Amino acid sequence: MKINRIFQIALLMELSLGTLAGAQATPVPDPSLEPHLFLTLQDFETRKAMVQHEPWAKAALTAVLKEADGYPQDYLNKFGLTRVTAPDKAAQWAHWYVCPETGTHLEFHPPNHNICPDTGKDYQDWPISDVHYHYMHDMLSHDALILGIAYRMTGKEIYAQHAAEILKLYADKYKDYPIVDNYGKQSNWGARVYSQTLNESIWLIDMTFAYDLVRGSGELNATDRAHIETDMLLPSAATVVRGHKEPTNNIQSWINGAQAAVGFELGEKTLIDEAIDGPLGFRYQMKNYVHEGFWIEGAWGYQFYAMRPLTETAERAKRHGMDLWKQEPALASMFHSPLGIVLPDGKLPAFNDSEEVRLYANAPLYELAYENTHDPALLAVLDNAPRTSKESLLFGVATLPESKTSLLASAVFPESGYAMLRAKNNDLSIILKFGPHGGGHGHYDKLGEIIYAEGQTQAVDPGTQLYGMALHKEWDQMSVAHNTITADELRQDQATGKLIAWKNESDYVAVTTSAGPAYKFADLTRSILVTNEYALQVDRAHSTDGRPHVFDFNYHNYGKQTMQLQTMPYSGLPNANGYMHLEQVRRGETIGNITTRFDNEGTVLSLDVLGGVPTEVFQGVAPGPHPAVKVPFVIVRRKGTDAEFVSLFVPHRGDAPTITAMVGENGTITVHGPQWVDTVTLGDVIRYHRSMPVMEKWHGRGLAHTHSASAGSLLF
Repeated sequence: MKINRIFQIALLMELSLGTLAGAQATPVPDPSLEPHLFLTLQDFETRKAMVQHEPWAKAALTAVLKEADGYPQDYLNKFGLTRVTAPDKAAQWAHWYVCPETGTHLEFHPPNHNICPDTGKDYQDWPISDVHYHYMHDMLSHDALILGIAYRMTGKEIYAQHAAEILKLYADKYKDYPIVDNYGKQSNWGARVYSQTLNESIWLIDMTFAYDLVRGSGELNATDRAHIETDMLLPSAATVVRGHKEPTNNIQSWINGAQAAVGFELGEKTLIDEAIDGPLGFRYQMKNYVHEGFWIEGAWGYQFYAMRPLTETAERAKRHGMDLWKQEPALASMFHSPLGIVLPDGKLPAFNDSEEVRLYANAPLYELAYENTHDPALLAVLDNAPRTSKESLLFGVATLPESKTSLLASAVFPESGYAMLRAKNNDLSIILKFGPHGGGHGHYDKLGEIIYAEGQTQAVDPGTQLYGMALHKEWDQMSVAHNTITADELRQDQATGKLIAWKNESDYVAVTTSAGPAYKFADLTRSILVTNEYALQVDRAHSTDGRPHVFDFNYHNYGKQTMQLQTMPYSGLPNANGYMHLEQVRRGETIGNITTRFDNEGTVLSLDVLGGVPTEVFQGVAPGPHPAVKVPFVIVRRKGTDAEFVSLFVPHRGDAPTITAMVGENGTITVHGPQWVDTVTLGDVIRYHRSMPVMEKWHGRGLAHTHSASAGSLLF
């Protein structure tokens, strides 16, 4: 066998020399060099046939070829180059690439300018000066992969030639890149091509797949292949493995994925075993990091970020006789969980270190999941996105079956700590967060909520800024930045809340949850009821140390705020725990109801907080998901060993009939509408009853405003 292998190498070298001398000899195909990482030659023939018969597949191939044909000119133009070279330096952290004054991403203007689009300022100091190398490395590895796919789908050698060129450039340079981290130092999570093992793992996965696709072409001889394998792929795998036991779980998923890619490509069993069965390998992550289909970090951006390497690892393993889709069902469950809490506009909430995530933009991943499971529930995503991705081309089934329209439904996930409450006949939706903290990407926002109504996000979560901004830790993570309850102007502690009660009936849905040990000295609970006309919320805070405390109801809503209370400018809030980012602060006092209105792009969200006890009220603006766009806030403050906030939320457009509410002596809440009266108990026990009585004189504490419900369907 060894003699045969040597003979093959010698023959390939001879053919290579012949080509250099002007000979037109055709390389002898070597079956051992055929693609095998994801797809075989037979698989590619199937894909080619699909392109001939399926318009979507033809469109997907057209998109791939358009990218491939843009190389190298698109790369040269973007970075102001005259020839393709691998960057001379390792990339710096992309989170540094932000305008310090406004929080807007910087723009690269070749040859070396880093421009803030808001101010026009050019930033030349390190580390910003080295961030554009990140985008250069990204583009070259992506181009190598796209070129490899184009070669296998068309057989055109020019694509293989270009991909091989990129692979050889990095094989020549890889070992010359020093190991550095995001701060320019050597550390276990630093890397060579990038400043962290996360990004190098992503790069290595693409480069390995590109190599798999073109190593059997006539563009790489035996010497080239040995050079790429021993001077780039294996050393890079060794680099990312150094980052094992990363502090964030998704990074480990990418490290595992890179190990698996190189391991399966080169037959390195040690890498495969570590990636799948190691102490933090694929199986461990599936058993310990996924609960009810939700990723442990509690951030949708990171759930889908982790799903990419996890899905790819499972696909590679399946091609090599190990069906992780069947062996580890938690993987498939990760595709289901977003369907439970997606908002009516197809977005997922910006909880923890995540922006809003567009569910349908992740349809390419659902192509692989559906191909492996044929689960009809996944069609809800695939039916809402064009099938033009490379994933569609490589893994999509020829024809998707006709799917049934799915009604968005209320759901609760006790272990993961989410409750999605949806009105039955319109788009009023509230998502409540009460689960685990989320590790390094968690925010201190137990009992935080987002409200969607009338086609708009109303109550908003700040999500996350780039981590290079001070605002990320000073505001995004702070409790006051979220729609939750706080105590003594302090940030909550890391905590896991608990589901106390849940009812989902034909005409309403309600939940009660606790914040767990968010404060050592106080218990917090939040109860929410959602009907077609309104949402009713009861927040309770109880001192567990017997001492009086300051309890705040914090609320942030898009739009223009109008409050029916006289307030005066105020500067007495603390310069810590996020409060220093509250702007244009005004303060008022009342014993009555607090009524405030948010006009948001043609919609209105009216918020009334029941009075009856001495209350301080603060209003102003604070950073939103984009720090340059300020969002109105209201803080309702009460002091004592116990505090209760009863709030009525009513979304509407235009004129509206009157809805009023009151609390009786026994704590029962009565909500009066134009032709109905609801009797509500919210707490450990949930009770709700609607009647149509003759309106009588009311007694007790009350609140009132107008509302009109908008009819509509909540359909995928």
